[in-house]
Amino acid sequence: SRRALTADIVRFCFYPVSVRNIGIVFKIGQNGNIRTGIISPGGFTTIMNSLKEAHQRIGSLQPGQPVTVALDKALDLVCAEQPRALTNCPTVDSSLKDGFAVISSDIAGASPTSPVTLTVTGRLSAGDDSGKAQVTSGTAVRIMTGAPVPQGATAVLASEFSTCDGERVIVSADARPGRNILFTASDVLQGQVLLAKGKKLTPARLGLLSASGLHEVSCYPFPRTVVAATGSELVWPGETIAPGKVAASSMVTAAAELQRMGISPSTVLLRDDLDILHERFSGLIETFDVLITCGGILDGDKDL
Repeated sequence: SRRALTADIVRFCFYPVSVRNIGIVFKIGQNGNIRTGIISPGGFTTIMNSLKEAHQRIGSLQPGQPVTVALDKALDLVCAEQPRALTNCPTVDSSLKDGFAVISSDIAGASPTSPVTLTVTGRLSAGDDSGKAQVTSGTAVRIMTGAPVPQGATAVLASEFSTCDGERVIVSADARPGRNILFTASDVLQGQVLLAKGKKLTPARLGLLSASGLHEVSCYPFPRTVVAATGSELVWPGETIAPGKVAASSMVTAAAELQRMGISPSTVLLRDDLDILHERFSGLIETFDVLITCGGILDGDKDL
C-alpha cells in the first residue's frame, strides 16, 4: 500500500546514515510505478525510474560527522567507533548466590545423612571489600549475591543446602571448586572491543557500555530533518478545511514515522509553483540534513 511504502521509504532514509544537504523525492504515478529523484544545492537531478536505483544512490552517500554523546542520550543512535572496555566486569570474583563461601575440600563428602559443620567467621555483602573476611580450613563466611568472594574460598554453597545458627553452619551438600562464583572479567575483559562500528545503540548495548566503565560514546546523530508537503490545496492540521481544500495528512504520517524512530522533524507546506519550490527546496537543504517531500503523486500539469 502507499502508506506502507511511505513507512519503508522513511525507515530506509534514516537508518543508519546521517547525511548532509540531500533531498529525496519519491513520486508514485497513476499506474503505481515509482519515480524517484535527488535534490542537491545545484538543483534537481534526472528523475530515476525505480526504488532500487534510489536505494543505490542513497547507499553511496557517506555518513555525517560523528559526535560524542552521553550514554543516556544515545538510545537508537548508530555507533561510530569500536568502543573498548575501560574495566573488567566483574572487577572481582563475586558470588552468584546467597550462601556461604567455603573451601570445597572441607565439604567434599557432605550430604543430608552426613553433614559437615563449619565455623562462621564473617559476613560479606555486595560492595564490601573482600579483605574484610577470610576463609580457612574448617570455616565459612556468610556471603550475599554480588559480594566479593573472600580470600581462601574456592566455592559458594547456596543457602538452601545449609542450616545456620549464627556461629555455626551445618552443610548438607558439597560444592565443587568454582561453584556459584562469577569470576573476574568473565563478562567483559578490560580493553575488549564491545561493539562494532555501525551497530545501533539498543538499551542492552548501552547497558554493556556502562557496565564496562564508559559514560559516553561516539555515534552518528539523527539527521536534521524536514518534511515538506506540496500542494496549493493543502492546509495545516487544525485549520478549517474549506471546500476544495485538504488537510496535509501525508505530512503528518511521514513526520509520525520519523518520530517513532527518535527523529523530531520540522514540517513545511508549499504551493504548487516551480519557482517557489526550487527556491524553498534549495534553502531547506542548506539548513537541514535530509528533506522528504509529500505531494505531486500524479502526472498533472502542477504535479512537479
